[in-house]
Amino acid sequence: MSAGLTSGDFFAMFEGAIRKIIREEMQAVLHPSTEWRDQRQDTVLTPRMHCAAARRRIEQNLPGAKKVGDRYMLTTDAIAEELDRLGRRHSTVHKAAATTRDLTPEDEALALLSRRLQRGI
Repeated sequence: MSAGLTSGDFFAMFEGAIRKIIREEMQAVLHPSTEWRDQRQDTVLTPRMHCAAARRRIEQNLPGAKKVGDRYMLTTDAIAEELDRLGRRHSTVHKAAATTRDLTPEDEALALLSRRLQRGI
């Protein structure tokens, strides 16, 4: 730190961003919608294809895609549209994705936040 900048000043500069990240991560983990799927919950698209589809839909202002923290989310309808676009069957899209989690939602949110902070937000 420079001579005129204290650690409290440094934290104050990033406090708003840190609060926003924590709020987004907690909302995404504690209150997931059954209609939205992230790249780990999507059972029909690969994670890479899921993220690419979400980014493309966001850039083109198409419905059914959003970014929450570092996760790309698609609705089940958007996943079905993407599969149609790719010419693949989508009979399993509307089935709930089975996920096994060893962590509580609070622990998972804190782990996600920790990874984001380690990456430099």
